[in-house]
Amino acid sequence: MQSHLYVAIGTDYINKGEFDEIYQTLTEISRMTLSLAQYLRTSEK
Repeated sequence: MQSHLYVAIGTDYINKGEFDEIYQTLTEISRMTLSLAQYLRTSEK
């Protein structure tokens, strides 16, 4: 997803403000996904 974001800003499809907002959201979603995966791994034991 992040590579698509870099392409979008590189081709002026989005501006720096939009890039920053979306990048922050993607980072938060990534953390949440990793936390869920860790929780599921430990809860199976």
